[in-house]
Amino acid sequence: MLGNLLMSDALTGAITFFLGLAVVFFGIATLVLAVWAVGKILNSLNVKKEKKNTEKPAETADAVVEEGIPDQVVAAITAAVYAYMQANNEKCEFTVKKIIKRS
Repeated sequence: MLGNLLMSDALTGAITFFLGLAVVFFGIATLVLAVWAVGKILNSLNVKKEKKNTEKPAETADAVVEEGIPDQVVAAITAAVYAYMQANNEKCEFTVKKIIKRS
């Protein structure tokens, strides 16, 4: 009779409920930690790629000038694009530091 009292339907239901709750909690916690770890790994790989990309020499306007476009036109186009991107609050990948007027 004592065995039937301890394993009643309510007790079995409560044990099943808490066991299921624990399994779901630890399963979700495991998934969150796995996604976080993969994010950290990918972020570190991207940082390494960015460091490699910054070591490469940047392209200059000389390549454009060789095609027959004068330096003044290249400087004007670069400044116009930069001003347009600044006006629209877009992130620029380049910065115009100064424009020298040549005679």
